Amino acid sequence: MKFGKYLALSALYAGAVFADASSMISHMRNIQERSDSFSSAVSNYDGSYRTMVPVAVEAIRSHSTSQKARKAFEESEPIPEEDAPGVTEEAIKTNDAVKRVLDAAATKDKTAEDSGFKSFGAMLISHFSGEQKKVSDAYMRKMEETNTHGPLQQPVNDLSDHFANTLKRFS
Repeated sequence: MKFGKYLALSALYAGAVFADASSMISHMRNIQERSDSFSSAVSNYDGSYRTMVPVAVEAIRSHSTSQKARKAFEESEPIPEEDAPGVTEEAIKTNDAVKRVLDAAATKDKTAEDSGFKSFGAMLISHFSGEQKKVSDAYMRKMEETNTHGPLQQPVNDLSDHFANTLKRFS
């Protein structure tokens, strides 16, 4: 009888851990989708107020999506070794989506300067950087607990460098 209870609890716990990895991946995909929308808004920015509003809206939406993901990551169980490759792959895709936003922003530094929005752009990038760092830190902590974070360290460092380089263009 006790063995049956332990087996049932083990199955329940294993399911919860699996759900956490799946949930993490789902949240990362949400960040990717939101980043694609943000990137599109930034790409369409032409210096006018009309095109600045969608950038600001997408910045707010990106922040909200990232906050939800971070909170979920912080509350999740550590990522088991068998789920680490999938989470790592999705985290790298997420970093790439965020880099696309930064790449789009980097092409708009002169436009932002000419229209008087350069300091606003710097503020958005700085805020975006801070939130993405919190997201990266949250999922890295969950992977560090099972020592599966190694493959992600360089992509996280690269994203941080990407933020710094983009921010320099707006300084």
